[in-house]
Parts: sequence; structure tokens; C-alpha cells
Amino acid sequence: MITLKTGLPMGSGIHEKGSSRRHLFFAVEKSLNRLKTDRIVFYFIHRFDESTDIEETVRALDDLQRKGKILYPAVSNWAAWQIAKALGISERKSLAGFKLIQPMYNLVKLQANLQTKIQRVLRYYNNNCKDLGDN
Repeated sequence: MITLKTGLPMGSGIHEKGSSRRHLFFAVEKSLNRLKTDRIVFYFIHRFDESTDIEETVRALDDLQRKGKILYPAVSNWAAWQIAKALGISERKSLAGFKLIQPMYNLVKLQANLQTKIQRVLRYYNNNCKDLGDN
């Protein structure tokens, strides 16, 4: 099973960072070629990109899934409100939603009740997404 994350800078080029449609397609193709495979199982957006509209990111993930490049969109290190907004867009526009969530967590930047907030979001959207932080 191939699981990849994107969002951190991968070079100095304009399309080698962020979660814009162009970067996501560029990064997926580059990874598929490098790994000599045709599909990624879980494709994580690792960092929230403030310069890209969430809907653009969600639509790009949906298109990558429809083209068979990824099986499941996933997200890591996003705040509960960012996840809620993305899932809301997915639901309203009938786009692929996140199937796996890795919560933002570290000892330096501990966020109180983050797990509870994410679980509320998933219940609200009746999402069958798996939260990796939920033991």
C-alpha cells in the first residue's frame, strides 16, 4: 500500500509546494513516475495552504481520484475548522471527501480538545472517515 503526503516544499519551483490543483497534479505524477506505480492508496494533504482556496484543493483531490491516480484523499495537520470546511464542500458539491485524518499534534503545540472537535466534525458530516488520532 502506497501512502504519500504533499504540501511541504519539494524544490524551489513555483509548482513544488502548496495544495493548488497544479501542484497536486504535478506532485502526484512525479511521485507515480519515481515509484514506478500507477496509483497511490492514501494521498495526504500534509499542511494547510493559506494561499489556495480549500475548494480548489478538494476538487483537485476529487479529480485525482476519478482519474484513478489516488484511491482515497486524506489530510494531516489541519485544524478542525479546516477539515469541517473541506468536508462541507465535498458534501455540497458531491466531491470525494477525506477518508483518513491524521490530527495536528505535537508536544510543543498541543491543542486542547482537538480530538473531540475533529470527532464532532466527522459525526456532523456523517463521514465514515478514519481518524488516526482516535485510539
